Amino acid sequence: MKRRQIMLGTAALATLAVGGGAFLMPNPARAEEQVFEDDRILGDPAAPVTIIEYASLTCPHCARFHSDTLPPLKDSWIKDGRARLVYRDYPLDRVALTGAMIAHCFDGDRAYFAFVDMLYQQQARWSRAENPLEELASLAKIGGMSRERFDACLQDEAQLNRILEKLKHAQETYKIEATPSFVIGGEVYRGGRSFEDLEKILEGVAPKT
Repeated sequence: MKRRQIMLGTAALATLAVGGGAFLMPNPARAEEQVFEDDRILGDPAAPVTIIEYASLTCPHCARFHSDTLPPLKDSWIKDGRARLVYRDYPLDRVALTGAMIAHCFDGDRAYFAFVDMLYQQQARWSRAENPLEELASLAKIGGMSRERFDACLQDEAQLNRILEKLKHAQETYKIEATPSFVIGGEVYRGGRSFEDLEKILEGVAPKT
């Protein structure tokens, strides 16, 4: 990896223990749900129920959630506008942080989530590779990103800071310590969840008709 570029990873994660900034700007209409203007959202932004997911792209339990639980969740709650998923990075290592930075360089939520899905599907390939950066570059190319864009993404310190600020926000606001973790109706649910488990939680907070 070039310069301090995400080798920054470990050092940057350590800086969360001190300092921080106040770049986060809540959407005034939905501030009570701690949703921010630059959050990545799957589903109708106006859906009545919000699921905030904190995940690390190198976390096997997160990959399992995205392969096993998220598809039926989409079909039963997200596609019909009953719930929205707010995805937030909680990188557990510098490789996950690098993947998160590249994902955020895809424009629009559709392209972003398509790449995140690819990263989870191919997690074993890139996260455990001898050269994860080159594996990420290969996957980004499949997603339509040029090498020039890829390299520029790794130099984007503003994006790096946004990811780390949200990680710090998760620690301070919700006491998040591990992935995956979910915030639903103001409550924190830790660990991988089956669809049946999540559905019971969602039914408990969904508006009654």
